[in-house]
Amino acid sequence: MKIKKFAKRLFSAVLTAAMIFQGTSTYVSASQTTVSIFDNKTYTHSDVFDGMYIYNGIDVSYHNKTIDWNSVKAAGVDYAFIRSGYRGYGSTGKLCTDTKFKENIENAIAAGVKVGVYYFTEAINTDEAIEEALYCIEQIKDYDVTLPIVIDYEYPTDGKSPIGRMYNAKLSKTAATNNCIAFCETVKEAGYTPMIYANKSDFTSLINGAKLGKSYKIWLANYTTKSTYNNTYEFWQYTSSGKVDGITGKVDCNFWYSSSDLGIGTPDDNDNPDDTNSDDNIENGNTNPDNNNVAVDNSNENNNSNNDNNNSSNNNNSNNNNNNNNDNNENNNNDTTNNDNNEIPATDLSSGTIASIANQSYTGSPIKPEPAVTLNGNTLKYKTDYTFTYSNNTNTGVATITVNGIGSYTGTITSTFIIKPKKITGLKAQSAKKAITLSWDGKNGAQGYQIYRKDSYNGAYSKIKTIQNGNTVSFKNSKLATEHEYYYKIRSFAEIDSKKYYSSYTEITAATMNSSKAAITSAKLNLLKEPGTDANVLITVPKNATLEYLGMTYLSDNTNYLHMGYVSGSNKYSGYLLPDATGFKYYKTGRTTTNLNIRKAAGNNKKILTVIPADTPIAIMQTKTSGSTKWYKTKYYNGSKLYSGFVSAKYVK
Repeated sequence: MKIKKFAKRLFSAVLTAAMIFQGTSTYVSASQTTVSIFDNKTYTHSDVFDGMYIYNGIDVSYHNKTIDWNSVKAAGVDYAFIRSGYRGYGSTGKLCTDTKFKENIENAIAAGVKVGVYYFTEAINTDEAIEEALYCIEQIKDYDVTLPIVIDYEYPTDGKSPIGRMYNAKLSKTAATNNCIAFCETVKEAGYTPMIYANKSDFTSLINGAKLGKSYKIWLANYTTKSTYNNTYEFWQYTSSGKVDGITGKVDCNFWYSSSDLGIGTPDDNDNPDDTNSDDNIENGNTNPDNNNVAVDNSNENNNSNNDNNNSSNNNNSNNNNNNNNDNNENNNNDTTNNDNNEIPATDLSSGTIASIANQSYTGSPIKPEPAVTLNGNTLKYKTDYTFTYSNNTNTGVATITVNGIGSYTGTITSTFIIKPKKITGLKAQSAKKAITLSWDGKNGAQGYQIYRKDSYNGAYSKIKTIQNGNTVSFKNSKLATEHEYYYKIRSFAEIDSKKYYSSYTEITAATMNSSKAAITSAKLNLLKEPGTDANVLITVPKNATLEYLGMTYLSDNTNYLHMGYVSGSNKYSGYLLPDATGFKYYKTGRTTTNLNIRKAAGNNKKILTVIPADTPIAIMQTKTSGSTKWYKTKYYNGSKLYSGFVSAKYVK
């Protein structure tokens, strides 16, 4: 069942209500019900949402594991809130990024799912709330986030009782509400739309939902088929047990109430086909796709009434025009002296409309979008009623699209769209003792590049270089600290019609080292997911395993951790060791370029012990020559057995 419905079009099928007529407009005066496509339950919506669209959404985090976002989109998901991160609920309250955030947001956007993000707060004062907001903003600045940034206000539990920093702090309702305000105001100042998430009880007992709803959007969690929450809200999380194709297990599901057709989901046959929420609005800082609408603003009824009157007038005009055309056609058929071929005159396209075209990214080849074309409220058919021609549609800049009438239509309409530079590919880093050289692929339509760097794992990025020449494809960052890991992100830009357009960022991490190093463990070691004393264990590395040293990771408080890579069979891990970790010895490292035999002794005719998979780091413990071939002595642990032998240096990079 299509859940995205305009209420006034549903009364005959799913509404149990009396109807009030005002002139030619119709609206429903009581509650509407719909059946969720994700749990097949019937939900009753508050009558404050009568006359609104209902969109289907989900919210996800790393708990939902790997998600097939194309399947999710095909299943009917219009939008998703993705957890960007959380503050640890231990005493230190470390800021953390959701381990699936980057994967989820990039794949969701690529699949055409509109996204917002949420941050799980454990802030115990307004300074920490602001810190969380800034952390979240930094994470999303590279992405097309068009829905709100949300502070998730709830207590974690130990399975039975609430726990965590906020719970232990015993914040007053006023203090907790002020934390939400501080978060939201910080988000608003950054040009995004803020929102608060909580359940019905917490909006009443922990924070002042009624007050917050007067200034900010509200996302209500209330697992019932008919919510009795009486304050303002725009999103309703109605279950945590939904089933959506592309997601393993249960998932949180939400309704979003909007007074506008936002051009997402599967519209009814009578829905407006144009999506007026164009990328141009987003480029200009309008990150709220429905920024003029408040969820429960009763003035929408007047707006809908006016729209209905206008639509009625347009339909009457259309009918009159059709009647006039029929009269003209009949006259033409009866008067063959004026039209020997009895042809119906072609309709002029010049008053038609081309749907807005999102900004395109440079590809090096002609870009040919095919937007919808409408005339007098009717959607025309491509290659039946019109064709497209293009100009200036290869290089970065302003491209032109022309609609040419064919068949029963004549004339042309033109529109333009922007081709912006594409995201940088092939970004590499070459390390030296006190410098890191970045290089990347050219041919991306750029006029220049911006390079940002942060010096600590949990620090903030700062712009360190603007390159004004699009043909430049490298940058050397000198005078760096030795044995220090740095984080870079780079984006391309071009100025088009006096406005700069940017690609999304490409990121890379590199450390200042003269040469790479590997270590063989002499005892079991716990590899941490993140640098920090309260971080979770990623994997326990067994004795005699090989670790690849990736650099020294620093936190903003100047504490440091060893960044290590570990390969076990087909699984690859990147984690951290405490700075005082012992139980290993460093060697020069290499990496296998193919599946490589490890032999009992140096020589092609020596016994093969096992095969080391391609792209596995190895410790080079000794170099030996047999005939004209150089061999490396190494150890390889496959997860169950340790092998000590030699590999051909020819296949080690």
